[in-house]
Amino acid sequence: MRSTPGVYDALLIFGERVPDRVLQDAAAQKLVRKVHEIGKLIVAIDRGPLVLLSAGLAKGRIMTGWPTIWEELRKAGAFAPAAPVSVDGNLVTVIGSEHIDDVCMLLPRMIERARKRTA
Repeated sequence: MRSTPGVYDALLIFGERVPDRVLQDAAAQKLVRKVHEIGKLIVAIDRGPLVLLSAGLAKGRIMTGWPTIWEELRKAGAFAPAAPVSVDGNLVTVIGSEHIDDVCMLLPRMIERARKRTA
């Protein structure tokens, strides 16, 4: 996986069927960590927060996701409320794709805030 995180405004991680190979892919984890490090927005949907967890970004964060992963998030040190959308800094996690419209309404403002933080 090759990418230059700084040229994008956000990283979207769709996770309805996150393949195990993505969760174990060192390059994917490195990309996610780099995007987070530079303050870009990361949106993880459904089981997508597992990618954040595998990149070491869950501890101490507020994250939601599909109900079957809540326990994994908690074990990794995240606070996992039963909320449709959780925002913690530049991390946005979504319980499922049925709430993507809610996120799309927030994205322009959140991207603008992230731009200001990283400028």
